[in-house]
Amino acid sequence: MKISTIVRTLSGVVVLSLALLVAVAFADDKPVSDEELGIRKTTLMTEELVVPASSDKLPNAGDSETIDRSFENCPPNIPHAIADFVPITLDDNQCIECHLPDVAEDFGATSVPASHMYDIRTQQETGSQLNGAMYSCMLCHAAMTDADPVIDNNFQAEFRDQGDATSSNLLDILNEGVE
Repeated sequence: MKISTIVRTLSGVVVLSLALLVAVAFADDKPVSDEELGIRKTTLMTEELVVPASSDKLPNAGDSETIDRSFENCPPNIPHAIADFVPITLDDNQCIECHLPDVAEDFGATSVPASHMYDIRTQQETGSQLNGAMYSCMLCHAAMTDADPVIDNNFQAEFRDQGDATSSNLLDILNEGVE
């Protein structure tokens, strides 16, 4: 038998032994119920409890103020009610009707950044067309809510430049640190 095979086998035995020791050390005779798991504190077998509902008092599009990003190049939160704009479908994306660069200024809306008009995979600009990978806005951008938070959050963002709190520089720094 090769030495490398013996070492690999012994390594596996050691890892399994450590895992067993940890399991025994933390073993408890009392099982953990569904109601004790996670932040929901209810059974995980139903969807009876959902995230607290938002009110209908959110600002309308055009009446909202920009929310600072949570970190550099973080997709910004959507600062207005979106109930009338979802679902986003292949045939209907009402977000881009106001946020594409060609029309954003006319609507007083924030324009999508240059990174949304660029295909990173092919390294090609898409002209006035939104990159298809950016079409479903809600995959990255979180809708605003005025519901009480489930868990308090005291995170404070730090930015290299103050402008990074309100705008994206992703295309400028995309290859930062890559040689």
